[in-house]
Amino acid sequence: MSRSKLVSRRDEIDFLDWRRSRSSFTSSRQIVTISSMVNSGSLRSLMIFQSHTLRNEISCQLNDCRYEHRTIDDRLERQRS
Repeated sequence: MSRSKLVSRRDEIDFLDWRRSRSSFTSSRQIVTISSMVNSGSLRSLMIFQSHTLRNEISCQLNDCRYEHRTIDDRLERQRS
């Protein structure tokens, strides 16, 4: 396995850990990870992946809210009639 493969695999694992913990990029280990991503050129694809994931999470939350509002509205409508 080439060195670049190892670097990107480790970045992937670190990134998944960060997603799980939901913390900000502040620890020295994560800063080292980010700088190695910049050097290996994987940061750009990671940011694209992150923004897609975030967008999906946001749209899921919005859909949940809309669903809740709809059910509340339906209940209120039933109580009125």
